[in-house]
Amino acid sequence: MDLNPELEGMGTTITAVLLLRDELGLLHAGDSRLYLLRDGVLYQLSKDDSLVQAMVEKGRLSVEEARAHPHRSVILRAITGKDPEFAVTNYDIEVGDRLLLCSDGVSGVLDDRELAAVLGSVRLSHAARVLVELALAAGTRDNATAVVVDVVAEDAACQQRSLVGALAGSG
Repeated sequence: MDLNPELEGMGTTITAVLLLRDELGLLHAGDSRLYLLRDGVLYQLSKDDSLVQAMVEKGRLSVEEARAHPHRSVILRAITGKDPEFAVTNYDIEVGDRLLLCSDGVSGVLDDRELAAVLGSVRLSHAARVLVELALAAGTRDNATAVVVDVVAEDAACQQRSLVGALAGSG
């Protein structure tokens, strides 16, 4: 029995990372995203758990059509208070990589070109705020949250990596 029946059907997304030496662990559910900028090239590391992403994978929608689809916010996997399911993936990480963790309020209105341009040209301390401001200016109708993280050498002698980052949000 739910303690708050009016909350039935509600949930939240999660995109979390864990760094261990030169490997990044990703835990993901929903349509928030993790991107990697390496050597000026942007890669989307997470996969949206959404209805439109499933339609894209089946060839029913193009990526461009998915961006404007009226059901783009329907997610198929989320944290709802019931037995959560997550995608867990590992990636190699390098000093100099820049990561972006963001809500769909950012990735839903800014395309990969815009994300890469900001990530590649704006200082870490300002990048998240610039992305949120651009999303708001573009008319996002969802919460706009961004965390930008740089992979830096903690101790060059032992090849350890550390993450340093900045956060901005609105809504």
